[in-house]
Amino acid sequence: MDAQKECVFVSEKSKIFPSTRLFFSFLLCLCFVALAIGTSNISQSMVCMVKKPDTNFSCPLAEPEVEAVPCNHPKQFAWSSIQQGLIYSGQNFGSLFMFLTGWQADRLNGKWTIVAAMVFIIISNALLPVSAGVSFALVFFLRFLSGLGDALLSPASSSMITRWFPPKERPSALGIVTGGRQIGTLIILPVGGWLCGNDGSKFLGGWPAIFYLSSVVAAAVLVIWMVFSADKPSKHLCISHNEEAYITRKIEEENIGKRKQRKSTPWRAILTSKQVWVAVAALVCHEFPLVIMLQFLPKFFSDVLGLSNTVNGLVSALPMGILFLSKCLSSSLASYLTANGHLRKTQSCKIFNFIASLGLGICIAITPLMGTLQQSVWAILILCMANAFAGLHTPGVQTALVQLAPAFSGIITGIAFTVAACFSIFNKLLISQILVTGSKHEWTIVFEISAFVAILPTIFFTVWGSAERTALRIVLALILSLPILISIGFCVLRRSPVTEATKPIFFNNTNIVSERGEAHGMVHENTIAAFRQAKQNGADTIKMDVRMTKDGMIIVLRPDSIVTDNATYSISGTHWIQISQLNVYGGNNGTILSFDEAVSWCEANKMNMIWHLPDFSGDLLTYLRNKIMQDSLYSKVAVTTYHSLVALKMRCTDTQLLIGLVWKSNEFSIQNGTATGTMYTAWFYSMMDSFTYWGVRSLLVPSFLGVDFLVTSVEDADRALILEAATAGIKTIIYDMVTVQERNYFARQMQLPMIVDDLVELLGTSSSASVSSNNSSQKSN
Repeated sequence: MDAQKECVFVSEKSKIFPSTRLFFSFLLCLCFVALAIGTSNISQSMVCMVKKPDTNFSCPLAEPEVEAVPCNHPKQFAWSSIQQGLIYSGQNFGSLFMFLTGWQADRLNGKWTIVAAMVFIIISNALLPVSAGVSFALVFFLRFLSGLGDALLSPASSSMITRWFPPKERPSALGIVTGGRQIGTLIILPVGGWLCGNDGSKFLGGWPAIFYLSSVVAAAVLVIWMVFSADKPSKHLCISHNEEAYITRKIEEENIGKRKQRKSTPWRAILTSKQVWVAVAALVCHEFPLVIMLQFLPKFFSDVLGLSNTVNGLVSALPMGILFLSKCLSSSLASYLTANGHLRKTQSCKIFNFIASLGLGICIAITPLMGTLQQSVWAILILCMANAFAGLHTPGVQTALVQLAPAFSGIITGIAFTVAACFSIFNKLLISQILVTGSKHEWTIVFEISAFVAILPTIFFTVWGSAERTALRIVLALILSLPILISIGFCVLRRSPVTEATKPIFFNNTNIVSERGEAHGMVHENTIAAFRQAKQNGADTIKMDVRMTKDGMIIVLRPDSIVTDNATYSISGTHWIQISQLNVYGGNNGTILSFDEAVSWCEANKMNMIWHLPDFSGDLLTYLRNKIMQDSLYSKVAVTTYHSLVALKMRCTDTQLLIGLVWKSNEFSIQNGTATGTMYTAWFYSMMDSFTYWGVRSLLVPSFLGVDFLVTSVEDADRALILEAATAGIKTIIYDMVTVQERNYFARQMQLPMIVDDLVELLGTSSSASVSSNNSSQKSN
């Protein structure tokens, strides 16, 4: 047999159409179709699986003991935004194993590796509908299994492409193969939308059928793959001797050699290659915005454009179809240009990637401008354009990853997609946290972040990217580009403070802020009695701690838990009916004050309010925002927090809300007068305090977050900080004052509002006169 093969005439060229290697690329494409159907199905089904807060269904009951459920609707789940984010990112946690599978992809049998991948896809989808009713953790685990299938499939397919296709045909092959992701998404989104709709629910049971269908498709692809595939050309039953010899000769010219003769993996050369890490970074920037396209697009159409489930599925599939066509056409064009000598490999990758990143970033950035139902057609067209540009990444950075070191393409691909999976996990969790209410403002920040990330490769990949092997280091490149990238990111993503007339109205009427009211003797903090005493002693504003119970009741309480003789009750983990029965303060009126009671008293007594959020949840922020809007409290209420991310979320949710950032230079390193941590961890807390101090003192953090005022400790306040903040439009409120001298300087000379724990001790008997004098001078300014 070997002698016969040696005598076969090998032509200079072997047509790719028709050919066995083209057929093999379609087989790999089918595998990616099954993968996309089995992983992208969560984006449409999540819209149907999660309960909507205002939905109220009713059905006639045949039996009194049967619980009422939606007519013809499957079960829905009350998953929080964090749980939804974890389910979305479960696939990416499984993809983290791509580093290990990529390491061995060039050594393992690719055919059976992909068989294992398909088995994981089948199992994870077949069991998910049943597991969803048992445990959220089981759903996450099954999504993890689907990601493990991706971790097996992607490196194995990259390795097989380098064994089946000559170098000049690889861009086209890569476009056909990876285009299966878009074909699968294109199929499952409209089908899933129909199954979520009323007609589909009646016919096939709703969202569970989406996962069963995904499992059946993967099983069919598995059978086809096992019958018609082979690990390499020499093992395929249908390949001609001429085509096999042609592939072998072209690959030998690339000095790949046989896998069994290969030396050990050159880890040092790979890990210190500038081109490898530039390509990895470019891939991350490519995958980061595609999270919106592949996972959150149906949610965007539902939240912002208000499309029905059936229409949502159809419309969400359109950008995927455009992405598939763009991949195939651009990859074929790149193959033609490089094969005919018009462009070198590196030039081709850079040009296509530059156009892709620039177009994708611009289109994503302008999408939020079309965030109404009347402009829905324009929004859909722009997203289709974004995907058309995204398809050009295939002959760009994705081809560069395969071309850098063909003998170790599986390893490099594994590293690249592992890093991309890490950022995808972060991205999905970040988006889930930002999308508290699903408002247009929240979606705007999501699209802005994605647009900024998408456009970055136009700089670093164009300058340092390559499709050739080199051993240069990336450190210098990162050092040179870091200041530029940080500056661009700051300018693009920064928020703006409130510019409406409500801001001066609030601060003109806010001079003395009582910290939780005046608590003396039998009067306890955060009670109506304490608020009344504070008003009598000269306060014009009440600062109260706002918390939410497990069942969504908003209360006013400082500690995060209540300790009794018998038990400890966590506020966020206890129902209001239990908390309301606890005599927290003792005496005849020792119950906890509800938030609505506190607000009603302050409104009736014309007192401004500062709502401090020790903890944060999306439901709490939604409630507070609705309360301010319903009662028209924008000029009477401000919200404060210690946490920068919470301030950013609040600003993204409502651009009219007055927001304050509470800070202290030793917030992390000292708690209750004692050092935090051990001798081994104290340096970390000190470093955190240093970052906080310089971030606030330079006004970079407040300016980026768009806060309206800083709540500053008297120890950290000085004239320079106060004046610089005022120049930037940021007010200052002082707290922790304990002496009359401090009061005279900050409240009288600097004319700043102050937060006071004990008005009697600090202001003495002349409180009324002091307040009147301060008010007069403040208004005159």
